[in-house]
Amino acid sequence: MKLLVYFIGLIHLIESAKILVVVPLFGGSHINFLKNIVNILDARGHDMTVLLSPLDPSLDNFYKSKQAKIIRAKPMKGMDEVFKDGLGPFETAMWSNNIGDPIAFYFIRRFFGMIWPTHCEGMINNDQLTAQIKAEKFDLAIAEAFDSCHFGMYKLWGIERHVIANSGFLFSPHYDALGIKFPLTNVPEIYANYGHDGVMGFRERFLNIYYSFMVDGFIGRPLRLEQELFDEKFGKGFVDLKKTISECVYFIINSLPLLDFAHPTLNKVIPIGGFSMPPNKGLTLEWDTIMGLRPKNIFISFGSVASSSKMPESYKKNIINVIKSFPSVTFIWKYEIENDGIADGVDNLVIGKWLPQTDILADTRISGFITHGGTNSITEAAISGVPILSIGLFGDQEHNTAIVTAAGYGRSFSKLNLGNFEILRLAIKEVFIEEKYHAGAKDIQKRIKDSPFNSTDVFIKHVEFAAKYGPQKMLNLLGRDQNYIERNNLDIYGLFIIITFAFIYLCKILITKICCGGKTITKKNTSKKMQ
Repeated sequence: MKLLVYFIGLIHLIESAKILVVVPLFGGSHINFLKNIVNILDARGHDMTVLLSPLDPSLDNFYKSKQAKIIRAKPMKGMDEVFKDGLGPFETAMWSNNIGDPIAFYFIRRFFGMIWPTHCEGMINNDQLTAQIKAEKFDLAIAEAFDSCHFGMYKLWGIERHVIANSGFLFSPHYDALGIKFPLTNVPEIYANYGHDGVMGFRERFLNIYYSFMVDGFIGRPLRLEQELFDEKFGKGFVDLKKTISECVYFIINSLPLLDFAHPTLNKVIPIGGFSMPPNKGLTLEWDTIMGLRPKNIFISFGSVASSSKMPESYKKNIINVIKSFPSVTFIWKYEIENDGIADGVDNLVIGKWLPQTDILADTRISGFITHGGTNSITEAAISGVPILSIGLFGDQEHNTAIVTAAGYGRSFSKLNLGNFEILRLAIKEVFIEEKYHAGAKDIQKRIKDSPFNSTDVFIKHVEFAAKYGPQKMLNLLGRDQNYIERNNLDIYGLFIIITFAFIYLCKILITKICCGGKTITKKNTSKKMQ
């Protein structure tokens, strides 16, 4: 029996893949998403290596794991200054301006247009890192498509097979890279706060066109700037970032069909939202005690990029006043500074710099979740059956909020109303105290639970297939490299128009000759007779 177990283990060891997971240190939720992927594949027996690439100085020591070998890239020259210079205005706009506001868009475009190319330049010029990774001879690489630099680095690292695993849904620039035309008339864009009512009328389609330009500044422009860096260093044609994205074996998105707007897709795009959720470990004694203090508990978190401690003071004061007005509810707030006095004298408020979100949401005593509308957050809440009050701050969060509203387990709330006592209090009462949204949350939870597959198993099988067989040409869309004229058939329409006009012109000449030519002959004959 022992020999059989050893033999089976040996077979699995032989079939295990050597996998590199690229983790830019930006956004705690993005880092945790990739960390959970590492843990899942490590538990499966694969040889896992994590490349930590410095971006946000405050997250340099964020990733801690014993499940994988760690390669830590050296800090990029000037990265700290660039990050801090762009982050301040970005954080201010995040809390104070609407997502669609051109001013907010300018700072978003500026911030990401600064940090990603600077980060990429450091990666390209890090010859020591390139030699180290190349020597490892990885079977497969996994990374998000939030940034595009690593898709060019794969060529330098000698990695031929890769899987994209996005912590969000499929963004419109990714449609373009995969060769799909994003349907602006049917699918709400990243920044859209509409679609929940089933309407894509004139206003929605107009905004969709506007938002498509904004999204390009968020993802498309940094990609082009990074492409220029590769072209300058290695010459044009060395690597095509968009083409490398399209050649991924699979494009895995952290999105459930039940929690997304219907959209065109490809067979290589795999929607398996929630697959990276860590298992519920249950609450510690401390948190179990906190959850038992009052009849209801409401969790507040605005994610890992937006800091609650940096929101306007008027918002903070109003939130505290609203919390005090619900003495029978314990509010648990992810707040980054534990000693600034915000919780002083507020008996029903518990704050923490980092909280066990998955375990808290999975507890049956939680009554609701006030969130920024991040993909992980709305998915975890749906799987746990917890109603949401979603306050989109930037990026895809308004889009996700519209999905929550459409799915019926929460509603939106404008961040610009966080300073209004009555509006905020009524919204909390409506979503968390009354029954409507609780029923909706339990309904979506049941639907997800009854889905006919296990998302984690689906993820593992796709990764193992990718490592073993690599890219599959039958999963690629034909004509994905077509230019704008070809993709929209303008050359065919142009030829049709030319032929049509040529036909009309020839018909005109023919008719002229038949009709007008005949009349001329008749007149000449008549003149002869008169003579």
